Amino acid sequence: MDLKSELLKSIWYAFTSLDVEQSGKVSKSQLKVLSHNLYTALNIPHDPVALEEHFQDDDDGPVSRQGYMPYLNEYILAKAKEGTFNKETFDDLCWMMTAKKNHRPSVAEGACSRQDCFKLFCLFNLLSEDHYPLVMLPVEVEYLMKKMSTAMSQDWDPKRLEDLLCQEPSLHQGLSVWALLEHMNTGRLLRISSIEAFSLALDEVFQEMYHNVLKKGYMWKKGHVRRNWTERWFVLKSSSISYYLSEDLKDKKGEILLDKGCVVEAIADKDGKRCLFCVKTLHKTYEMSASDIKQRVEWIQAAQTAMRLLREGKSSLHQELKLRRREQRNSCLRSREEAHNPQELQGEKERQEQEIENIIQLQREVETQRKQLEEQEKERQMEVQRDLERQLQEAEKLRESMEVEMAQKEKEAEQQRRRIQELEITQKQLEAALNTEIQARLEEEKARMEQERLRQEEEEKMKQLKLLQQEDAKLQRDQPEKQGISSTSALDTASQELQTLRETREKSNQHLEEAKEKLRNASHHVKLWNVQLNRLMKPILPGDRFEVAKRSQDGPEGAFSSCEFITKYQPSVIPESNGQSSVEGADLQEHLEAVCLSDSDQSHGSRGFWFGLTCNENAKKPQLLPTLSNTVRCSQNEPTPPTVPSAKLLLESDAEEPIPQPRRKPNDCSVLLFPGQGSQFVGMGRGLLKYGNVKEMFSVAHKILGYDLLSLCLNGPEEELMKTVHCQPAVFVTSLAAVERLNHEVPAAIENCVAAAGFSVGEFAALVFAGAMDFTEALYAVKVRAEAMQEASVRVPSGMLSVIGWPEANYNYACLQAREHCQSLGLQDPVCSIANYLFPDGRVIAGHQQALDFLQKNSRKLQFLRVRPLPVSGAFHTALMESAVEPLREVLRKLEISQPQISVYSNVDAKRYMHGSHLRRLLLKQLISPVKWEQTLHALYERKRGEAFPHTYEVGPGKQLGSTLQKCNLKAFRNYTHIDVTAPQD
Repeated sequence: MDLKSELLKSIWYAFTSLDVEQSGKVSKSQLKVLSHNLYTALNIPHDPVALEEHFQDDDDGPVSRQGYMPYLNEYILAKAKEGTFNKETFDDLCWMMTAKKNHRPSVAEGACSRQDCFKLFCLFNLLSEDHYPLVMLPVEVEYLMKKMSTAMSQDWDPKRLEDLLCQEPSLHQGLSVWALLEHMNTGRLLRISSIEAFSLALDEVFQEMYHNVLKKGYMWKKGHVRRNWTERWFVLKSSSISYYLSEDLKDKKGEILLDKGCVVEAIADKDGKRCLFCVKTLHKTYEMSASDIKQRVEWIQAAQTAMRLLREGKSSLHQELKLRRREQRNSCLRSREEAHNPQELQGEKERQEQEIENIIQLQREVETQRKQLEEQEKERQMEVQRDLERQLQEAEKLRESMEVEMAQKEKEAEQQRRRIQELEITQKQLEAALNTEIQARLEEEKARMEQERLRQEEEEKMKQLKLLQQEDAKLQRDQPEKQGISSTSALDTASQELQTLRETREKSNQHLEEAKEKLRNASHHVKLWNVQLNRLMKPILPGDRFEVAKRSQDGPEGAFSSCEFITKYQPSVIPESNGQSSVEGADLQEHLEAVCLSDSDQSHGSRGFWFGLTCNENAKKPQLLPTLSNTVRCSQNEPTPPTVPSAKLLLESDAEEPIPQPRRKPNDCSVLLFPGQGSQFVGMGRGLLKYGNVKEMFSVAHKILGYDLLSLCLNGPEEELMKTVHCQPAVFVTSLAAVERLNHEVPAAIENCVAAAGFSVGEFAALVFAGAMDFTEALYAVKVRAEAMQEASVRVPSGMLSVIGWPEANYNYACLQAREHCQSLGLQDPVCSIANYLFPDGRVIAGHQQALDFLQKNSRKLQFLRVRPLPVSGAFHTALMESAVEPLREVLRKLEISQPQISVYSNVDAKRYMHGSHLRRLLLKQLISPVKWEQTLHALYERKRGEAFPHTYEVGPGKQLGSTLQKCNLKAFRNYTHIDVTAPQD
């Protein structure tokens, strides 16, 4: 089909939309508007004079002896040249004009958006017959539906089209575009499980059939000047191969023009790249690297198809396929017409008449049976009505009893509300007292600094005065007759300045004393309100089995306290009541001692490795040995979540004091790094199943999570593994399984481990390894965390952006500009901030999708070297995750958390975790705070010049943490080892 015929189909819809009376006549003014729009869309010069001459006015009004078609052919279609205009824009104009009249409201409210309907309109014109009115034959509809089903990764169900044709026999002659849109929206042609998936599949088919895109995807391309490899997004059409910076097709980097003499062939691997092939043109040879062998074969075949079309002089593959299908239909039709003779037609007619008689007789019998069933149904309905009346009376009695019960519940709720109001008032008073104390502390510090400054000035003036006195005495000794007024004047001035400084210092001392008094009063008020709030903090609902242990270790939840109160508060502040003052004081003193634990306390009183701790009686020192069987037995006897069983694996230690161990050399120590979300891949864990306790770990995970985590890790599918609710538990369990392999192959690495750190969800694995949390409890916490983050992600369109910038890039200023851009678009409270500090000049920025689009569009202006969206579902570690904090808080409140046995560094502040309350607080804050991984690595490997670095092991899937370590500390990276989680053959 030539260009003129393609354009004429769209123009026909625009013309008929102007024919309101359906008489084939359109007013002159409307034809002027239509012609003007066609001139603009086809990018050809306007010729209004020709239109006036063609439609001349006479007594009967503006008429034409020849109609609009000759004018359209001569002045518009004849001047349209392919490549000088955007055909999609032209079709969009015609669609806009015809949709206003013919697009039904029921269709507009269906599954297809306006853009989807436009794409279906374009595909309809491509596949429709060449006669008017335009229709699409059922076989062409089936061909389009099969393409859509393949793009949506689902099987085509031909029964839907067959049922539609049976219900509406007139559709055998063909479907109009409006019938096609209506049946697509109602799902009668295609099963649409997800509107987003349908839109993506439709766009893929639209690009392939309408824009003649034979193949597209990411590949590596070798440059001709610098000979370096860069990743580009390639789009193959029938005449060229274009490559862009990314798949949004905004930044075009170049184009490979194909001709009849081009050659495409596979080449040998080199430069560390595999699956290579080249495109040889007349002047240049382009080398590219596909992701795998299958992709290379597909690219080569697609390029050969494009060159075959060029040699045959054809511009579209699908136009060729459409013509082939039409020829096959015509040949089949001729064969059927030749096969039927008049005798067979007469016999067929008689058979049809007999079938009609049988159907009429059957309908009569069915009608008789229907009347009998109606009588029976009527009697049954009467019985049902009597039963309903009895049930209604019983329900009325039940309602009265429930009203009484509801009144009682309302009374109890009112009491709870009054108590909550009292708590809120007390909390506000405590916050005000804390703010006053902070202000008083700042004033005291300022007064101290002022006093120190005055003291230094006074000492400096004293030195100057003594020096002047010595010079004056020497002058009097040497030249008594020449002593002048100047030396006396200088001494007097210095004495006066010293006196002034002393007076100012006295005033400063008074101001300092006042500040101290104010600080003491503020601290006293904080203590009083803290005690009052602690007294009011009683559980509204019945407590659980962890409540007593939590109160003795961490104190009441929700109570505010400052550093001054924690370190200086004594039990004697609590007044005696009912003879329990001494007991409460002892408990509080134990709590304060637990808060201020030192490094020496790590050798006793806390739980060890994630499977438990055993004690070496000879060395008197805890060793990290796996004892998973106790955990498995405990978990099998307990019910499944949300009531998570707590594996009580307590440390049995001797009563004697532990024997002090000699300090280990740095190069004999080890550090473990646990990866986070994003490192997962299908097949991880296959190489770990032969090690002890790994299968039991996945079995316990199956009971806690409710699905087979091991099968998901080994076999996928990948789209399920990539979901936040699945990948976080998968990375957590696989990382701890990798520790089992490390313990089997290098036991000294576990024995001599001095520190650990985890990226995001990897912190839970690090805390389990360090003995701060139980494996089963931590896994359930990770499950709740992943579900809450997934739910928070779907509430608002958001994402994450990996950014590598130049040294002069200002990331915070870039986020500020993105937020201001979102506010200009009308977005309330936009979020755009740094989510991950990976390495120098390497960041991950997260927030609303509009903000990320702004950063991508203005990356060069913001000094960004490389920008790439991450395949995640939301803006993690930003304020958009606020809704995920409360579910995790409820879980952590019930878990038993103790002090880590080794140093574990937090993502929030790059400092070590201290105790249970500290852990709970920072694990919650981590959800909405950036991951400071670069700062954590600096804190881990900070040491004196010349001191050796420990051995570093990355336990878990992927090697991303090793890459960041290489960019942050190359010396530490030299002792880096990755513990592989796949089988050798992988």
